[in-house]
Amino acid sequence: LVGPEHGDPFAVLGPHQVAAGTWEVRAFFPGAQAITLIGWHDDTVLGTMERAHAEGFFVGRFPSKERPGYRFRIEYP
Repeated sequence: LVGPEHGDPFAVLGPHQVAAGTWEVRAFFPGAQAITLIGWHDDTVLGTMERAHAEGFFVGRFPSKERPGYRFRIEYP
């Protein structure tokens, strides 16, 4: 995914239900220092994302009964 060779990046990126009531959001933001997931309609913090790859691939898990609506709060240097 970090290189431009992946044939279907959205099979990896975005929200994915990983267990009943648990969602994982995956995102690629090169150069980002930190990312927080916040609610779509308000500034409720859903969770923080962890850097899974040095090039800017981040992953965050949080509880939700249904597919979550979210925005990214991204910190750059």
